[in-house]
Amino acid sequence: MTSPQATAVSVIICTRNRGDQIIAAVRSVLASAYSQFEFLIIDQSTNDETVNAIAPFAHDGRLRLVRSDTVGKGNALNLGLSLAQGEIIALTDDDCIVPHDWLGQIVALFTENPRLGVAYTSVTAAPFDAKKGFIPTHEYQKSRLVTAVSQNPWGMGAACAVRKETVKKLGGIDAMLGPGSPFFSAEDTDLMLRALLHGYQIYELSETAVVHDGFRTWEQGRQLMRRDWSALGAVYAKLLRHNARTILPFIWHEVSHKLLLPPVKNLVIERQLRGYIPLRSFLEGFWRGWQTPVNPETLRFAINPGHPPRAEAPG
Repeated sequence: MTSPQATAVSVIICTRNRGDQIIAAVRSVLASAYSQFEFLIIDQSTNDETVNAIAPFAHDGRLRLVRSDTVGKGNALNLGLSLAQGEIIALTDDDCIVPHDWLGQIVALFTENPRLGVAYTSVTAAPFDAKKGFIPTHEYQKSRLVTAVSQNPWGMGAACAVRKETVKKLGGIDAMLGPGSPFFSAEDTDLMLRALLHGYQIYELSETAVVHDGFRTWEQGRQLMRRDWSALGAVYAKLLRHNARTILPFIWHEVSHKLLLPPVKNLVIERQLRGYIPLRSFLEGFWRGWQTPVNPETLRFAINPGHPPRAEAPG
């Protein structure tokens, strides 16, 4: 078996106009105990603030800043994946801090599981004022291997890793999904479901967690919820068109537990109809996704928004 320390890894962070907010994320990645990796920052910024922010780390030969005039996280991820040299690609966000053992745990997972295509670790919240808002998280109670969509998997792109060959065979990330794209979110859920539908395994790892510092006010949270459910509706629609028998139980589980039950409970207990806005957003996104062409082989939307990727790597 290949030694974990001998496995090449690439870390990718996509960013846009976040300036020095990325510094904590960069510092945490470079401090990883597992040291054999390259670090790509795909910068879609319209200014030089990110370049200036990471200048103090320029001496580290593992770090490479790639300027790109593309728009949308899906396009940024695909550019990063095309440039990455590692067999395993670890993905996190510019408002996250990865723990010291994060990369080592990921490498061990992929080394021990040859059929593993995608892995997720827990995401916890940085300190914040709960009276003013929240931070999106997802914490696993226990680790498990997922081999079918019927197991109702879930994960966050802020703490994700993929085998490069898997994403290549899936045709890449769906560029219609993610912040800055026509469907603003759900690129992580889409990748997970497409991998499972193509026969790859997923792992949910509880033993390590990325710390998320992406605070949202309650109003920002409501806007995010509407965008998330609209994008999920689009993803479920396109997958349902080509894998109805396999994907329908998963969709029904998500819709019934997360969209239908809350307003019903409110109506029964409080005698008020509340909590239906996510359902409306979901249905709107579902209709848009149903009307959008899909590549039946990769299950990606058959439209690539924006222009072809172009990158500049400043010296």
